[in-house]
Amino acid sequence: MFLPLLVATVLSADPVAPPPSPPPLVSTEAATPLVEANPLPRLQERPVVPRTPKRGLTIAGVAVFGASYGLSLGIAAIAELAARSVPVFPARESSLTGLFVPVVGPIIAASDFRNSNDGTFGFLMICDTVVQAAGLTMLIIGLALPDPAAVPAKPTVWLAPTFGAHGAGASLGGTF
Repeated sequence: MFLPLLVATVLSADPVAPPPSPPPLVSTEAATPLVEANPLPRLQERPVVPRTPKRGLTIAGVAVFGASYGLSLGIAAIAELAARSVPVFPARESSLTGLFVPVVGPIIAASDFRNSNDGTFGFLMICDTVVQAAGLTMLIIGLALPDPAAVPAKPTVWLAPTFGAHGAGASLGGTF
């Protein structure tokens, strides 16, 4: 008697319901955009400015360096031709071949030149080095730094009241 009652109770009882499944990690619904109550103000973007070299400084650098180095090259070439054409020094190279090297060449030529008892030649070679270095520096700075005049001005418009002998009005102006 006890067994049929136990079986009837087990069969009539509700089956144990499985635990509820956790919510999905990824939503299957379409994403809705977030609306902020107080949106942050947008930062003003800088205008894209094309980098243009400083023309005046670049041209001056090319002129100064080109003139001083060109003069050094001319003197070195003439000295080299003279040393090869004169049979007195057939095995000796010209002492001014250092002038073929830009910027430090005059210092090399001054150290190789032995026929000058006074310091005039050495002084001239140091001056030539300084002028070549200054011209090359001007050229590099002119190419590296942007020209401030190439930065476009921000266009502005204004409205101003105008008063005259026959009445008042408004004038519109601006910069573009």
